[in-house]
Amino acid sequence: LPIHRAVGTASAFGMVIAVPAMVGFVAGGWNEAGLPPFSAGYVNLAGFALIVPMTLVAAPLGTRLAHWLSQRRLRQAFALFLGITALRMLWDVFIKGT
Repeated sequence: LPIHRAVGTASAFGMVIAVPAMVGFVAGGWNEAGLPPFSAGYVNLAGFALIVPMTLVAAPLGTRLAHWLSQRRLRQAFALFLGITALRMLWDVFIKGT
């Protein structure tokens, strides 16, 4: 698939994955003691209330940016993102020891 189509497809699948996961985290932690205030299971509703509106604002901007970039530049940006993510994971495992 062209990378622009792959970005859109990945976004759609992200929603398909996120909603059942959230339901699972709510159900899995429903009767847990000691959770922070404003929690439904393991989902913090205050965080949810902040993340959802920002996502709704940022998603169209990200889509415009992805379509504005050439296929080559979008691949480079994605490769840079993956590289930074990999370095961060290696840092967490080998340096911090978490």
